[in-house]
Amino acid sequence: MKQDRKRVTVDRRRIASSVAAVLASLTAYGAALAQVGADAERHGVVDREALVSALRPITGETAGAVDLDIGFELDSAVLTPRAKRQLAELASAMRSDALASATYEINGHTDVTGPEAYNLRLSQRRAQAVRRHLIDREGIDAASLTAQGFGESRLKNVLSPASRENRRVEIVNRGLVDVDDDGSYVPITN
Repeated sequence: MKQDRKRVTVDRRRIASSVAAVLASLTAYGAALAQVGADAERHGVVDREALVSALRPITGETAGAVDLDIGFELDSAVLTPRAKRQLAELASAMRSDALASATYEINGHTDVTGPEAYNLRLSQRRAQAVRRHLIDREGIDAASLTAQGFGESRLKNVLSPASRENRRVEIVNRGLVDVDDDGSYVPITN
């Protein structure tokens, strides 16, 4: 009985230590996301180091992600000049030592204005436009990027479904990869 109590106490300490580490990581991640948002709001361009921090995986099991307010021409997938500047900073962060071998999902999102099927197609076109720009203009490897649209299915602000903050592109770091002998990407396992 005494042995079991000792084991439970040790397990609780390990769990508490793990929870504390995750909370510290989440706090740093939240600060990085806040910096990305503040930079975008203030200057229209995000800071490279803030992007690196936001995109770095929080733990081995949790992907880093950042929502970018990528501007598009009205009702289209044409990137605005401001969006192109943001993507140049994003590409710079993606090429950093900390992120160069990662793979990314580019997820397009819309608000609820317009028909659901149309929004799904528009979000896909916008995610694809960001992917194409990162490949064609910024030199990011095509194999490290996927794009998909979610339309209005993943609202950031569910209390205000037509809100501008729901119209966004999310960049998700899916993990670090290595290049196999045949040139294909394979996940790095610890």
